[in-house]
Amino acid sequence: MVTNGREKFLSRHLLGCVDGIRGNELHGWIMNKDDPQRPEPNICSGPNQETHIFYPFTFREDVVQATGVDGVFGFAIPLALLRSLGRTCSISHRFGLPLDHGAQISLPELSKPCQYDTPLNIFLHIPKTAGTSLRNTLLRTVPAGEVMLIYPGRSPGNDKRFHRIPLSQRNHLTWLFGHCHFGVDRYVTKSSRYITFAREPMARLRSNVTHHIAADTNFYFAGIRIGIETIFNEGLSEEFDNVFTRSLAGLGRDDVPLGQVGDDEVELAITNVRRHFCFVGQQSRAREDTSTLQDFLGLPADELSTDNVTPQLNDEEYSTIEMLDWDKVSRRNRPDQLLYARLEQEGLFSTVLEPSAIKASV
Repeated sequence: MVTNGREKFLSRHLLGCVDGIRGNELHGWIMNKDDPQRPEPNICSGPNQETHIFYPFTFREDVVQATGVDGVFGFAIPLALLRSLGRTCSISHRFGLPLDHGAQISLPELSKPCQYDTPLNIFLHIPKTAGTSLRNTLLRTVPAGEVMLIYPGRSPGNDKRFHRIPLSQRNHLTWLFGHCHFGVDRYVTKSSRYITFAREPMARLRSNVTHHIAADTNFYFAGIRIGIETIFNEGLSEEFDNVFTRSLAGLGRDDVPLGQVGDDEVELAITNVRRHFCFVGQQSRAREDTSTLQDFLGLPADELSTDNVTPQLNDEEYSTIEMLDWDKVSRRNRPDQLLYARLEQEGLFSTVLEPSAIKASV
């Protein structure tokens, strides 16, 4: 039993609220103010003493603004995953105190059947390939509890933490979208298929570095802050060191050190596309390719939104561009250029593919 003093302490540091039921999902939020980047579990309990654990993975801007704490705190629990608890449940934090409005929740019948056989679409978001616009367009009609975004700095944050989410919650997802590498499908037991969009590598690099210059991004290497011209010229960040090949091959800097991506990694990336990808679009024809992808996935034919566009630089910012060694950067990113050319030559862009691994499992 929690003491009154302990209860007051927890009420100040472990915060959360159940907002209610929308559609087939139970919505709310939970956070630990002392450690906001750590995903805080919520415990769903039924009168039959059965419990389920769920983690937040939805960014709630309203919660961030209200609390002044940055992080990912929102949850959207599919009612289908609460069925075994009975007609009512409570939602508490890990010390047993109910969240606000979470002491006794009536669980209605599902308004529509759940599609358990829906495959997981894994979108590898390569920076500056219209990925933010694509994400916001493709996910407009997808329930929040079926989507997880994996981006650095946002809990769950990266694919290395994805496996900590309970398997039942992971298996209910229909979309996983983020700056992650090929291979995250090993953390689910349902069928999955990969999607990505690409951009001519040097054009992508120009847009990417321009974005960081305009945003005045701080870069660190070995814990030391370094200017963007050094980071870019020397390839001291994955996004400037063949990120396209790395993402499709499933190889981060821990697997292949910076500056070491070569032809073998290109071949691995192409093989992964043939076996596991259902679509590889092109940023240069994003509207047409988005329409093709929507039609294939059975999504509404919504117009592609325009988000996160690279801004224009002022004179001072533009002077930084002139300090960049484009010949050196081009030589280092030769594997990305080779991969882009090979995919184009083999007709693997802008068409619905039939992944051999998926066909073999049907």
